[in-house]
Amino acid sequence: MNQNEASKFRGLLKVLDVLYMIAVGLISFGFIVVLGITIYLSTQSEAAINQLLKAENTKLTFSIGNTSYQFANEYLQGHLAVDKNLLLIVLMVGLFNLALTLTIVWLARKLIKAFKQDQFFHKNNGNFIESIAWLVLVLGHTFQTMISLIGMLMMKGTNLDQFLLEHNVIASTKYQLLTFDWNTVLIAITIWFIGRAFKYGAFLQEEYDATV
Repeated sequence: MNQNEASKFRGLLKVLDVLYMIAVGLISFGFIVVLGITIYLSTQSEAAINQLLKAENTKLTFSIGNTSYQFANEYLQGHLAVDKNLLLIVLMVGLFNLALTLTIVWLARKLIKAFKQDQFFHKNNGNFIESIAWLVLVLGHTFQTMISLIGMLMMKGTNLDQFLLEHNVIASTKYQLLTFDWNTVLIAITIWFIGRAFKYGAFLQEEYDATV
């Protein structure tokens, strides 16, 4: 790497540092908002929550792939019955996922700051990367669980599954809350391996410094 490329890389690190700092702020704000909503809804009765959702200006949609469907207000008025406990579980899992995401971004920013100080093959950097790998592994699976819970909340809260069963549109409904995602596992292993490589690089650097 020549001087020009090194200068561009340092500039890239500065940009990434700012972007990750903004990301930390946005995720923190999102966490506070969701936490506030969770606390507020926990103090409300199930009837009050459903009454709020049945307001005339409320629009409820669900998506399958890239296609979105909006429920008719007439249908919601007669069928909407959200389970408060299930709703709170969805929000708490969402909070957990936001906390994991915030930690990942925070660790990534610490890694970038270390690079800005020309600390590359350092044991701490390896620890940061390995921690990110474990967090990605957990987040990948808890995110899938959250998606399944949202689907369950939507179907049961609108009685859509029961409606489709009664009209012989579907034969049965099955919710898979716990999944094993090979893509997430492979990504986590790759990140973990990079962390190990950084640790090995730090070891070689220490060996070299000891012999000089």
